[in-house]
Amino acid sequence: MNIKPHHKKLKADVLAISRMRSRYTGSHRPGLIRCNTQLATQHPTKADLDWAAGFLEGEGSFGHYGKTSLHNGSERVSAAQKQEECLYRLARLFGGRVGKYRKENIRGRIFCYWQINGTLARGLMMTLFPLLSKWRRKQITQALAMGT
Repeated sequence: MNIKPHHKKLKADVLAISRMRSRYTGSHRPGLIRCNTQLATQHPTKADLDWAAGFLEGEGSFGHYGKTSLHNGSERVSAAQKQEECLYRLARLFGGRVGKYRKENIRGRIFCYWQINGTLARGLMMTLFPLLSKWRRKQITQALAMGT
């Protein structure tokens, strides 16, 4: 498959921006993309949003984390599972990062997680808000209120 010259330039620009973002190593501040956060690689359709709302309704977490006396914290949307396929789909649609951790209390099983923070999380919360249950809407409302 041949890539047209202007597509090569666009791809190079995207990679350059991605590298610039990955150099950010200062303390986490709300609204900034963390150094290992990937940007979305595809635009979600209505069907994708419906799928994500259903998946995060059952497997997700919406909250505000990291609030201290010196730092106001940041909103976070996350999900964890043993299988990583759905988590990579979320990362393709909305960005964020996928990682692994070992749960010692469950015989050392390895679990996968996906999460987004700050601006990306706030945007996803507001996008999915009308598609979620009252309980999840309350979580989102509380998380967004803590950041103000």
